[in-house]
Amino acid sequence: MRRNSRIKPTISLSEETQSKTDNVSAAAEEQAAELNEVTERANNSSGTPSSS
Repeated sequence: MRRNSRIKPTISLSEETQSKTDNVSAAAEEQAAELNEVTERANNSSGTPSSS
């Protein structure tokens, strides 16, 4: 029984960590997309060809 009492908090912490990791990952993807968009606009306004 004691072992089970340690497993539940560990699972909960693991799920919370995974949720936060997913949030950070989504934010990083969003920032990367925004950076690509800004870079493309900057390249277009300067006459530099885009790599995409």
